[in-house]
Amino acid sequence: MDTNDNQYKKSELAAVLLNLLPYGIGSFYQGDYLYGGIVLGGVALGATFVGVGISIGIAGLFLAIPLALGEDTQITQIEETIKTFMEVGGIIAGAFYLVGIIRALYYPQAYNKKLKAVLWPDSDSLTLSIIPSVNVAGNDIAVTLVSLKW
Repeated sequence: MDTNDNQYKKSELAAVLLNLLPYGIGSFYQGDYLYGGIVLGGVALGATFVGVGISIGIAGLFLAIPLALGEDTQITQIEETIKTFMEVGGIIAGAFYLVGIIRALYYPQAYNKKLKAVLWPDSDSLTLSIIPSVNVAGNDIAVTLVSLKW
């Protein structure tokens, strides 16, 4: 059985490259499901805003043709609404997209640090060892099956 510490490690580079695709795919690849879901939701929300802006634009074209013969103020309002929705959607999607890329670099170190703290507590704390040991000193032989240090 291979006890190599890195056998289950996933590549940070692969996660970052996968996060270049939208929707937090690299975070899901790393097992960071919370941030993967947050990035997925944020990018989807931003894409929804952009989609609403495009829909308003398409609907506005059909409304603008009759209005173009009369008033220009309503056409300007439609253009401003489209612009606002698309800008807000782009900012939201872009921000969550960047968070996903940055998190893919940060997550493995944070996870490993937390795991190390749980598995190897500081020497000032309670330590339980189940590794058997044999100590020979002169005529005495001591066999320890379980040791507890604090």
